[in-house]
Amino acid sequence: MLVKFILDPDAMFPRKGDEIRSRSTFKRFLKTWAKNGVLVLLGESNDLQSNQVFRNISSLPDWFRNKWQEIFIEMKRRDRGCRYRFECLQVNWKGFPSMKRYDDLIEIKDFSDLICLDDIKGEIELEMEETSTYVESLETEVCWYSCFDESESLQQMQVLSSTAISPNMKTIDVWNKYFKSLSSYSDIVKIVDRYALQNHFVCDGQAILLNENGEGEIKEGSGLQNLLKNLDRDGKNIKVKIYCSGVVKNSAPFVKIYLEKLRMELNRGGIESVTVYTLEDDSKFGKLFHGRIICFDKSMCEVDLGLEVLAGSKVYRRSSFSLKSMDQDVEKGMRSIESQASRLSIQF
Repeated sequence: MLVKFILDPDAMFPRKGDEIRSRSTFKRFLKTWAKNGVLVLLGESNDLQSNQVFRNISSLPDWFRNKWQEIFIEMKRRDRGCRYRFECLQVNWKGFPSMKRYDDLIEIKDFSDLICLDDIKGEIELEMEETSTYVESLETEVCWYSCFDESESLQQMQVLSSTAISPNMKTIDVWNKYFKSLSSYSDIVKIVDRYALQNHFVCDGQAILLNENGEGEIKEGSGLQNLLKNLDRDGKNIKVKIYCSGVVKNSAPFVKIYLEKLRMELNRGGIESVTVYTLEDDSKFGKLFHGRIICFDKSMCEVDLGLEVLAGSKVYRRSSFSLKSMDQDVEKGMRSIESQASRLSIQF
């Protein structure tokens, strides 16, 4: 779902005499980065400010400088969820200024799926015949900055971002294909699925399908259970928030038992905390929020079947899927649920 890319710091500067078009290019770059990209920052240390991309900000024209400053401020505030994914790597490399041929990129080829070059460097110094090309010696795609969103790597991910989940697909394959990379770069994961606890409740390590009297039969691992196990394995200190309807009347005891069992089961360090917001009135939930979504920081996955695409071993029927940026209406709906729901939380 995500493409790791390295940005040539020289690409940050607008072309002289063409700032309007450069702004448009930059906006497309940001939109694509936010949806399907992970910016790999190479520097003298793992610190966010030790790389040349950060150092170039002060030299940019006002409009571009202000935009980049806003981005880096957001990147530092990861506890609030960030639109722009990034990874800092300590790499001893001469850098893009010394690059004259493809072989000069060999030292950094293993750190990304895509290397995004300043247009002039790609066109004149490397004499690229196409704005994007897969370089066999690097086993990596190289593209011009102005055509970042048209690179083959990102085009493939953009298609996947709206590709339906097929019936009979293994749920572990669903996780790996649609959600795993998103979880690896997220600090906050929010699940809005009114049926997350109502249909699937964990008891003694197994899932039970409950009726309104709290009775039911054992069922293979629930979608919520599998999601949390996957997050615990593939994430890092993730804060999980679950928005759902009640399990049965007076759900609090069930939710409390559920959270205590999670504390014992999830011990790989991928999850920092789990908070459950439960609305006892199922009809009220439907009025406050429509649809079923899984949010990774500021990225939102709309999934027709919700967590059921991760339940059991295989998906039982086709489900639509769409990855997009979280909008204000969604955040407003979450706040409405929070203000009216009972809340239980557990730290790991």
